[in-house]
Amino acid sequence: MLFNAQSRLNTHSMAARLLAGAAIFMSALLPVTAAHAAGLDGFLSGFRACDYADEGDPFERFVHSLAERYGNPFTDAPARAAERAEVAIVVPPELASAIGRPKSQNQGDHTLVTVPLKGSFGGLAVSRLEFAFGNENGINAATLVFSASRADVVKAFGASVARGNKKGEEQGQDGAGYSAEIPTEEPGRILCDWST
Repeated sequence: MLFNAQSRLNTHSMAARLLAGAAIFMSALLPVTAAHAAGLDGFLSGFRACDYADEGDPFERFVHSLAERYGNPFTDAPARAAERAEVAIVVPPELASAIGRPKSQNQGDHTLVTVPLKGSFGGLAVSRLEFAFGNENGINAATLVFSASRADVVKAFGASVARGNKKGEEQGQDGAGYSAEIPTEEPGRILCDWST
């Protein structure tokens, strides 16, 4: 009787170990979800203080391609519409599943370009990027919108955004300033305004 009870215990224990091992093996075969794979900390790092992206940086190339396609910086903008439509949006291959298809809307003085996001930045889930490209003027701003409260964004980024705003004000004394802020809207967001 003791032998049978011990034998059943060993069998259950062995079965549990086999199931656990199978679960680990199966999880290795499953595709990684976009939200899990898309740690966007490196790509969006400039939003910590609204720093200008370095030339050639993946985010800079992405924004430049968006501006080329959707911005209207020239008086011949209507004539260039077909040419602009051919501009490819430059997305890092490893983030292709995290960065959605851009949508644009002419707002009169600027074109608003919205890009859906799946992933996280600074430990907070993000939902989209919004860019304001000036229509024949110096409007140039970007907003990172989170899927988190403003309070959470302030807690995670308040100090660095404040440092960025101070740096932008100091650079503004030389004519190349910018502003960085966490607006009062919900959900939380970081607004970087480099307009001239």
